[in-house]
Amino acid sequence: MAPPATAAAQSAPLPAGKETSSAAETKPLSKGEYDYLSMREAAKKGQFLCCIHGNVYDVTDFADKHPGGALIRTALARDATTLYETHHNLLDMKKVNQILEKYRVGKLKDYKPIAKFDSPFATTMLARCREALKGVPHRDSFYANSAVVTILSLIGVCMYLSATWGSLLIAPFFGVMLGFGHLLGHAANHWSLSSNDTISRILSITCTNFWGLYEKNWEFSHVISHHCYNYTDRDYVMDQHAPPQFYRVRPSDPWKPLHAYQHIYYQFSHIVAFFVGGLRLDCAPFIFVAPLLRVLRRNRDSPLPGPQFFASGSNAEIDELGKSDDGVGPEKFYIFYESYDHLWSIVLANIFWLPLFLRQSQRFGLLHAIAFNFCVFGVQAALITRTLFTQHICEDIQLVDKYEESDCWYARQVSSSVTVNKSELGVWALMAACYQIEHHMFPCANPNILRIIRPIVKKTAEEFGVRYFEFKSQRDACASVYQHFKRLSSPSVTSQAAKSHSD
Repeated sequence: MAPPATAAAQSAPLPAGKETSSAAETKPLSKGEYDYLSMREAAKKGQFLCCIHGNVYDVTDFADKHPGGALIRTALARDATTLYETHHNLLDMKKVNQILEKYRVGKLKDYKPIAKFDSPFATTMLARCREALKGVPHRDSFYANSAVVTILSLIGVCMYLSATWGSLLIAPFFGVMLGFGHLLGHAANHWSLSSNDTISRILSITCTNFWGLYEKNWEFSHVISHHCYNYTDRDYVMDQHAPPQFYRVRPSDPWKPLHAYQHIYYQFSHIVAFFVGGLRLDCAPFIFVAPLLRVLRRNRDSPLPGPQFFASGSNAEIDELGKSDDGVGPEKFYIFYESYDHLWSIVLANIFWLPLFLRQSQRFGLLHAIAFNFCVFGVQAALITRTLFTQHICEDIQLVDKYEESDCWYARQVSSSVTVNKSELGVWALMAACYQIEHHMFPCANPNILRIIRPIVKKTAEEFGVRYFEFKSQRDACASVYQHFKRLSSPSVTSQAAKSHSD
């Protein structure tokens, strides 16, 4: 695979934005000094710069031989500190840092650390995990591969039965399998299923775009925004999970009159998701009326009180970003080279769904064909969005609006995520996505790895007084989410009151 900068240049150059007024008023950079604007300017020329712990690295020549594959391209012209730490934390960091040092070219002006990655809790936990995983492949395992083959095979069976038999009875089961397929795409998006870059890339592209989700949008919202800034103000996914005009997720969030009923909205969120997700705007037949339904793509100001299945694209032009903006967060986010992916997504989204729609229209009538696709997509959306809230919300969860430099980043992931216990079969089928605490600290680790380190993470958290949220079942987790929303539905619950409640 070509390096990110080269691949990007082959698809489309970055738009040459005009200089912002704030940039013009700022003093020129010193030699060896960079800001995010200069890093984006370099990207237009095919140069791949990123920032890690305040240092700027030119990885243009290294990207195509990066052992972790094309995932490195998500770091282009951004603060890649969290990506770097969490995607190498099971390796010998001394050796990794020595390799990285070869590519250092300067420093980022006025850099402010996100948080600490070397606290006593972090170093102890990571050392224990590395010891337990000696000799265990981090991204390859029969455990995960068997789940991938099984899920893809069952999706293939559903496709065949849909095309040959076409009964509406197939649609719910097909939707369930696409739900598992989405979790497969989630794991592939993190490059956690295979050390083979081509396999990871194919699975990541297919298991998002095939059912009408732009991979680039989803990659940004999940890998860059969510995993780096879990449910803080810079987490774009939080608005996608819980539209803020209807849900008050954190005690620090301002209370609005509609929040008084948010626990009731939550009870019906999966029903709303069914009807919204069923209208998959990039798949036939709904693509033909997509321009009339664009409001459904809005996340932050969604018109509906339910999780959004769509990950919308950039909400800012590149020339609207200042020198200190790295294009992450709900207010100003920018996704590089998204136009090409959008076109590719629409093509993939209709390779199967358009012929299926036309075939069923001819055999069973227009209404049957519309209902079939609607039901498949709706069931998938309902299943996925029903579990979204239980990943990072529960009673007493410790969510903050921003990280402080003195915070332990790893401890923040533990105290702002939830692990839900499942049967062995359930963990296998879900690609261990139910272990969100472990997944957030080790995003590119194979599902089998998450199973191994879960007791280590839990024990270390207990030793260091870090709150570990764990539920015996999905039902218990959902009940806790309800209690969280019910408590925050009152305007009297503030950050201080919530802290006292938690203590």
